[in-house]
Amino acid sequence: MMRFFTFFLAQLILSNLTWAAEKTPLTLNGTGIRTATIFAVKVYRGSLFLEHPSHDANAIIRSNESKRVEMEFLHKVSADQMRGAFKEGFENNCKPNCDALAADLNQLNQMLVDLKVGDSMRFDFLPTKVELRIRGEKVGEITDPPFAKVLLATWLGPKPPTEDLKAGMLGLSH
Repeated sequence: MMRFFTFFLAQLILSNLTWAAEKTPLTLNGTGIRTATIFAVKVYRGSLFLEHPSHDANAIIRSNESKRVEMEFLHKVSADQMRGAFKEGFENNCKPNCDALAADLNQLNQMLVDLKVGDSMRFDFLPTKVELRIRGEKVGEITDPPFAKVLLATWLGPKPPTEDLKAGMLGLSH
């Protein structure tokens, strides 16, 4: 019985340490809608959460503070469409040494699934990793800080999916 109690107490302490380290309070910075095609189909609502709200995309990308991007899907999207969108985002926003991130992008691609209306995808940007949750379930993590910065730039970099999405996530539009 004592062994069980010791094990239980150790697990409780360890889980609380992890929780404290990774559960930094975040504030909604802004929300935007990702549209696609000439018909402006609403694909997802993207929301950016930060420790300290900011309108400066470059400062947000460079920051080592915790961040979150939540995507709520307003239209069905296949895993292949998501892979294509992230590939395009990386090609459009990655600075030198992009080839070094190919394995990380491949790892992300393997986590992606078909999404339907109402599904969610959440990226938690922590100081040492990015965690991906789909429909509330953790599906994986990538432990490469340079990858995290480029991933965030796919929404906030010089060539986002749409300027309206970027402006919304930066809290610059109403």
